[in-house]
Amino acid sequence: MAFDVLRLPYPAAVTLGYVVAFGLAFVLNRVLNFQSHGNVQRQTGRYLLTVVANYVLFILLLSTTLEAIGVQFLAARLIAGACEAVFIYLMMRVYVFRIKRYR
Repeated sequence: MAFDVLRLPYPAAVTLGYVVAFGLAFVLNRVLNFQSHGNVQRQTGRYLLTVVANYVLFILLLSTTLEAIGVQFLAARLIAGACEAVFIYLMMRVYVFRIKRYR
């Protein structure tokens, strides 16, 4: 839609879509899933690191490797997507929105 409505070049529209989606995901995870009240700047930095690591590890490396060794590309994306889901959740729970325990 941004491609047509905003008259953006396709790569810019896709990038804008990803930025909006990841931004919305951060806010919704912070408020609804993890109910976090921690430092927003620190969490944003950790979230960006998580998103970049996810992109490199699963979108680029895992799905590309699976496809290169002969796994059909849709199956490779499904496998990588399942791994992404587990990775993202665990990183959100233990790294981005971690709960500090005081003893």
